[in-house]
Amino acid sequence: ALAYRAAALEQPHLYDVMFACPIPEFEPSEEDQRLALGTLERLRSAVRRHCEQGALGDGDPDALTLQLWALAHGLASLELQRNLGAPGDAERHWRSAFSAAIAGYAAQPARAPGSLGVPGA
Repeated sequence: ALAYRAAALEQPHLYDVMFACPIPEFEPSEEDQRLALGTLERLRSAVRRHCEQGALGDGDPDALTLQLWALAHGLASLELQRNLGAPGDAERHWRSAFSAAIAGYAAQPARAPGSLGVPGA
């Protein structure tokens, strides 16, 4: 997560090109898409390994990969727009959010698809 943050902060314009589509006509090539998904595979591999070790409960590694990526992407996008406060505040948000997510995954059994795991939700 912190490597994702560092990459976004070191190259905010590249991050913007990758995710915000500032050039509406631009369409990445198949090779570009393969490269992008390859970086996600590093996260998926780590998540799968931790699931096998029981460190992330018995959740689906593919689903957890997307959820953790979404958390990192959301935090990076908010920080680049200066919505997480000063850099020290932003880092605390990153660490707190990921600590809570990992602890939550580790403590909970897998849920039925579509379930929020919250009573009444």
